[in-house]
Amino acid sequence: MRFLTPLFILISFSLFAQDEHPDWTALMQDPTTNFHELQAQFNEYWEGKEHEKGDGYKPFKRWEYWAQKRLNEDGTIRSAAQYNDAYRQVQEYTAQRSLSGNWEQLGPILDGATTRDDIPGVGRVNAIEFHPTDPLTIYAGAPAGGLWRTTNGGQWWESLTDDLPTLGISAIIVDPNNPDIIYIGTGDRDSADAPGLGVWKSLDGGETWSSPGFGMPDLVIGMMVVNPDDTDILLAASNDGVYRTANGGDSWSLVSPTNNFKDIKLHPTNPDIVYATGSTSFYKSTNGGVTFEYQSGSISFSSRSVIAVTPAEPDWVYVCAANSTDFRALFRSTDAGETWEEMSDSPNILGWSNDASGGQAWYDLTIAANPNDALDVYVAGVRVLRSQDGGVTWLEASDNYVHVDHHASAFSPHTGNYWLGNDGGIYERENNTVWKDQSNGMVISQMYKLGQSPHSVNNVLTGFQDNGTSEWIGTKWERRIGADGMECMYDQEDPDYFYGAIQNGEIRRTGPNYSAQACGRNGLGGIDENGLWVTPYKLDNSNSNTMFLGYLNLWRCDNIKTQNIDDVEWERMSENLISNDGANINEICQSIVNPETMYISKLTRKLFRKDNINDPESEWINLSTSLPQFNLTIDDLEAHPYDENILYMAFFREVYKSADKGDSWELMTDENFPDVVINSIVYDKNSDEGLYIGTELGVFFKDATMTEWVPFSGGNLPPAVNVNELEIYYGEDIESSRIRGATYGRGLWESDLYDSETYYFPAKASIVPQNESGEIYGETTMDVKFYKNLNYVSAETLTIDEIIVTNASVTDLTGGPVNYEITITPTNFGEVTIYIPNDVAT
Repeated sequence: MRFLTPLFILISFSLFAQDEHPDWTALMQDPTTNFHELQAQFNEYWEGKEHEKGDGYKPFKRWEYWAQKRLNEDGTIRSAAQYNDAYRQVQEYTAQRSLSGNWEQLGPILDGATTRDDIPGVGRVNAIEFHPTDPLTIYAGAPAGGLWRTTNGGQWWESLTDDLPTLGISAIIVDPNNPDIIYIGTGDRDSADAPGLGVWKSLDGGETWSSPGFGMPDLVIGMMVVNPDDTDILLAASNDGVYRTANGGDSWSLVSPTNNFKDIKLHPTNPDIVYATGSTSFYKSTNGGVTFEYQSGSISFSSRSVIAVTPAEPDWVYVCAANSTDFRALFRSTDAGETWEEMSDSPNILGWSNDASGGQAWYDLTIAANPNDALDVYVAGVRVLRSQDGGVTWLEASDNYVHVDHHASAFSPHTGNYWLGNDGGIYERENNTVWKDQSNGMVISQMYKLGQSPHSVNNVLTGFQDNGTSEWIGTKWERRIGADGMECMYDQEDPDYFYGAIQNGEIRRTGPNYSAQACGRNGLGGIDENGLWVTPYKLDNSNSNTMFLGYLNLWRCDNIKTQNIDDVEWERMSENLISNDGANINEICQSIVNPETMYISKLTRKLFRKDNINDPESEWINLSTSLPQFNLTIDDLEAHPYDENILYMAFFREVYKSADKGDSWELMTDENFPDVVINSIVYDKNSDEGLYIGTELGVFFKDATMTEWVPFSGGNLPPAVNVNELEIYYGEDIESSRIRGATYGRGLWESDLYDSETYYFPAKASIVPQNESGEIYGETTMDVKFYKNLNYVSAETLTIDEIIVTNASVTDLTGGPVNYEITITPTNFGEVTIYIPNDVAT
């Protein structure tokens, strides 16, 4: 069901100097922002400008992609309150119906099988908090992956919030007197990747949670502090202002001017003194946060500022001020914020290098001061820099080992080590000299798309925000393409070829003679256009040598696998699709039954069909007038696998069906269906019109025998997970088939298909030579384990007779039931193959 909330607020944007960005994050998170007006302002600002690393362009385009899926009909972005209503609808809908699905997670995860050598990062971390007495217990918050806890100093993490209605965490507080009490600030402070639903509280160390108390709206919480003398007093910096509670979160009140506050810090020894920063403003309280006063004239104008204090000098306050991109200045006060001194305004410590302009301070910016040395300060934006003279001079503190784009930092009160949260995970700087990735166990990847191999159940490609394109190969993950990973797919005819894409439509190919080679982009093979943040492309259903690519127009290449990249040629198959609105293509759908039929949708509520795709001169039929009367974007198209006349469409949080190639539509979701964003539709070709839909709140299923959709999020799938894309692997039967889901915040998942029976997939054998070279010249020992759903499982019944080898003999089997060793001896020259059945493991 859908409820439209009318808004009668006129939006006006401030004017900025020619070389200065508006605070895009503040506007993105402003619930009254009109998407179309903000999009126009952004495009006007960037018109004619070159983009470079760290200039803030990329994070906005990512937000734009997501926001466009979440619009109300009047152009406003759906509010957190609307999302919360949708979540309650899903819970009520599910409670009245049987829950189907048996979802288990597949990662990516750093777990020993997959290491830092295999993938560049696991996902973004927004918040870090330490246990007050236990140095081994640490908490971390992900912007769309929830709250995580380690009890062994970062060797392994576990999720604590999979049952919450939002998986965005940007702030964490552990009660210093009672560490069983934990507060989390929800939402994504830096990129709006998850809705903010205020401050949640746990009384049992994170096992269960209670919703926000009276007076706390559905807000993004950027940072929180607790009064150590009275731990019932907390202050929360939000996108609406600073909120205060004096009763442990039972009730809250707004105590500051309305502003987008992102940082708040307490004086280390006097909790009556509180510092806070909002958009363009620095505030101070001297009464424990009951009131705040704007501090004018001391710190130069800045779009975003972050604060650091240190018990080594309790009256010292550092503020790193930035415009929306690059460094403005580092300020220090030695009298609790009454007066300020500018310590440095160069080099640009927030850029990709000291000599580079730009940065993306509105997206990634954090500061921390050493609790034992007041002159020792770290500032992290795109990279990490350290000053040991109070911010006067700066030295690089990060290297190629550390992922870029940093959002959270803190010194451990127990070890004094510096910890860092960034787009790749969480890091510790041991002895403040050596970096160590401490992300083991976290599953927080933000996936845009997936590509399931039709040739093997053990091969899946996924495109990640911030972490490129990687492939799941059954027991581990391996990186295939860098940058931001988008749509990816395998050649349906030849398993040796696959494709991935990076942001704005650069397509890359991998085959026997090339790896991650650009084969489609502006300036290559005749293309003279750019694509969307997530650009659609597909291989021809009848000929995998042909690829279609959607930019402003549809482009076609008939030799995409040619060995010489200079021979790749692209042909324009349209002229702006009978429209001069300048909007790009966002969906491509080709009939499986009749590959001559192609559908294209554009961002401006446009839908077209071509009935002879092999003829560039043939007519594009404009189907736009047949669409439901909402001025919004089509979110997905799916063709029927056996009837060329039938097409399915996700549009404005509903599913529609056309039986006449898009000339007319009927609604498939009734008034009882929850008001959720629908990202993906997939048809199970072995069912009676069985459709799975991936939504912002899980998965649903319906076939021709059903009168309504059934929830399909059973198993361990978090109820608030955003499922971006679904694809099916077809085995020999339904028992060996499975559906995979790419989520934006909790990685890749799989389930058996809808059926009266529940099917459990066997573990997969993992064989690792103890000789890392992989070459065998004599008797050799190998490690054997069985891997299932990110765990090594027991194989009680494995015997030496079940191990089959070629060109060698098995001479010994020891260990078990989890960790085995086999000893083999080559008998002939050549490749040695080892086969161990998967189904011996439980």
